[in-house]
Order: sequence, then C-alpha cells, then structure tokens
Amino acid sequence: MKFITLFALAIGPFGISSCDWLGGDDHSDPGTQIPNTELFQPLHSGTASYYVRVSPDCKSLLLIPPFYDTIGSNGTLLLDLETYEKKSITTEYLGSADWSPDSRWIVYEGYSNVWKDIFKIKSNGDSITQLTFDGISALPIWSPNGKWIVYSHVMDPGKGVWLMRPDGTEKSWAFLAQGSSWHPDGDKIICERDFDGFPIYSVNQGRVVDTLKAVKYETNINPKYSPDGKRILFRNYLGTYVMDANGKNIRIIFRFPEDPSQDFDWLASWYSNDQIIYNHFRVTRYVQNNLGEYYEGYASLYIKRIN
Repeated sequence: MKFITLFALAIGPFGISSCDWLGGDDHSDPGTQIPNTELFQPLHSGTASYYVRVSPDCKSLLLIPPFYDTIGSNGTLLLDLETYEKKSITTEYLGSADWSPDSRWIVYEGYSNVWKDIFKIKSNGDSITQLTFDGISALPIWSPNGKWIVYSHVMDPGKGVWLMRPDGTEKSWAFLAQGSSWHPDGDKIICERDFDGFPIYSVNQGRVVDTLKAVKYETNINPKYSPDGKRILFRNYLGTYVMDANGKNIRIIFRFPEDPSQDFDWLASWYSNDQIIYNHFRVTRYVQNNLGEYYEGYASLYIKRIN
C-alpha cells in the first residue's frame, strides 16, 4: 500500500522549554500531541506534506509546506515552541532543509528557475545565498560541527553524495548514495542505497567504513542518527523502525495498517535522544480509483518516548 504525505501545524497554548521535554511513552497511543497542531487536510493526490525540523537550540520548529501550497500562502514558517506563535520567514519554497548548529542559518533545496539547487537563509528570513549552481542538487544536511554541508546530486553527471563548506566552496563527490544523516561526531555520514542497506561514510578517511543491512528484502530509507549517535530511525513500506547504531536490535515503532482507511503514524524524526516527533494522521475518508489513492482527514504533530 502506498501512502501520501499529509502534514500540518498550527499554534498552541503551552510551551516546550527544551528538547528534553517528555512526550508519551511506548504504551501511549499514539503519544502526546503538540497543542493545536491539528489541521484538516482535504483530498490530495501525490505528495502533500509539511517538512519539519527542530532547531538545535530547541526553540523553534521549521515548517515547510508543499511546493504548490507555498504559492499564495505565508510560505515557510517558524513555530515558536514556547509561545506557539507562527511567523513567516520567507515566501520562497524551502524543500528538504536543515539548521546550522548555532540555529542562525537554514540550508535548503530551492528552485533556481526550474532547477533544484542548494541555498541558505538566516532564520529571520534575511541573506538568501545560493550555494550550488548545477540544477541537480538536493537534500542538504549541516554537519554537527558546522564545518560541512552534505548534499546529493539527484542525477548524472556526478550522481551521489557530495560535500561542501557552508560558504559553498570545496565541493567534492564522496560516494554513490543519497539521503544523508550526520553522526554527532561530525565525521560519519549514514545514507541510503536501495537494497544495499545503509552505507556509513567517514569524511576523515574518505571512504565507506561500514554498511548496515537493516530489514532484509525491503527498501529501507531515511536513516537518521539520534542526537547522541546511539540509535538510528528509518522506514520502509511496512512502517517506521529504530535500531542501535551498529545495526542490531531492530524493532518497529509504527506499522502501516493493512486497511488504508485506518489512522496511521509516520514521518518520524528525533526530538531528543529518546523521543521522536512525528505525524499522526486521522483518516476520515479514503478513496481509491483509477486516478490513484486519496486521503481526507486530520494531521497533527505528536511527540513520543521510545525505549
């Protein structure tokens, strides 16, 4: 079963003081809702999602709407985690994005004419700076030590994982993969590579030093190191998983229901070392026809503690 991405956010009455705020636990269903983040989603085809990133200083959530929802809207938003006020930082479309370690900058994939390139913008919306000019760059992630930005070329020439400095200099191809996440040591990068598992690349050694197999016979994607580097989140068509950083102790967190009209949880990322932030979608209508699959319902952000 295929799922479309439905994600939404609003504002709320109470605050989260830091990234060690406790959400639900493994026995809560589906976890603890971030207040007033529920929003009705009409029927959509294809992909319709808000991309969400927690700032390193734990003060803000970066909220990026789908490309076609950006036009005529408030654009990219920041949600204050203390006041729950939202503000627009730019009407530009910020695709896959990440914060600088000091929370002052956001690196993102944007559109230069009709082509994808990497840009950065200050968190107050100032100083948009283009970093790549090839038209095929995406998925930027800032290193924890602030020294590098890893990104992907999504097609040839030069398809694969690349590195550059935060000012766009010293660009270099690393290896064939995509979908990167930094280990907190600022050296290791975990990526995805179809059925070959998750290769781990060392910047200092300039080579792949390990490959984690994850769930056999599945297309495992979106590996994400926890802030302390001890665990990895990932997902496939069966659901969302967590495993130890050595690839052991794999267990499922959210399983996609066999009945597509049932509620589901997904799009998880780390909120702290033992908590995840994710989307809970409450389905009110499901339609399948010759044009594809369509969902209608309510999307909310939740936080959940995982053991």
